[in-house]
Amino acid sequence: MLRTASIPVDLFLDIEPQLKEFYGINRNDLFDIIQQSVDSNKIKEVSKPYSEIHKANDFMECAFKVLESIYIQYDDERLDKFETLCNKYEIDESSTQHSILLFLFLLSAQEEREYLTASEEAETAFWQYVVGVRPEMLRLYIALHNGKTEYRKSARIAFGDCSPIKVDTMFPWLQMAIDDYLKKYLGVKDIAEAEHELNTIYNKKVGAKLDTKEATYMWGTYHLLQTIEGLKSSKPKSVTNKQSEFITEYLSILNVLDSKYAEAKTVRVRLKYFVTTYDTLDELIQNTRYKTSPNNKGGWRYF
Repeated sequence: MLRTASIPVDLFLDIEPQLKEFYGINRNDLFDIIQQSVDSNKIKEVSKPYSEIHKANDFMECAFKVLESIYIQYDDERLDKFETLCNKYEIDESSTQHSILLFLFLLSAQEEREYLTASEEAETAFWQYVVGVRPEMLRLYIALHNGKTEYRKSARIAFGDCSPIKVDTMFPWLQMAIDDYLKKYLGVKDIAEAEHELNTIYNKKVGAKLDTKEATYMWGTYHLLQTIEGLKSSKPKSVTNKQSEFITEYLSILNVLDSKYAEAKTVRVRLKYFVTTYDTLDELIQNTRYKTSPNNKGGWRYF
């Protein structure tokens, strides 16, 4: 059953710095929720100094002058799971950390994944490309360029169960065609860049593919747990089994991780890589964001 939670604005202001530090969330990201929570008549009163409210920043500045509470709808069955999880790991209900975890839970109930455009056809093409096609292109690029010479003396291709066909025996026409194609639709500079992207975004050793939100919530929740006695790791930049188990269960409740694929072991390996490789959330986001080719000017056609 859907219910509405009321979050006092003073509580939000208390947790806002950590939401920004750990999860990269600021008040402008909550524009739609704030707009639905504030009394429009009161907004008009405090906006009199402005001839018009032109920008989101102007609106948010006015809104927080009169805002009393932030209202967010949630599923009470999922909330029960969240509270059970917090009790299991002995997270104090009156703590700032509990308030942050609760706010993110409520926020997740409102959010939908952002797509590249509003076009359903373009969205489908984008996700086909970044999830299925691009990692194959990366592996093909590495195989093509991982030799001592620019092109090999020959190549073999096979379709399905058919026997491989030997080509490029006199001239590397196929390798050149593939190279031109990858320059346009993949757009990496060299093998090092291709291997880095393949490792950070698509590496099977660290579990299911992650989008930016999944990586951000893993990172943020880990650093939040580092502020809780009994849950923080004893060594810097290390991830405990207990932390990875909590994060896996928590992000599954938030529907940030697909529960069918979420495993604490793979979450721990992924997080271990994150915290030992990156120093900031911004750096992590830049290296986990799905990429498209800078050389492809074909609109929403990605391959």
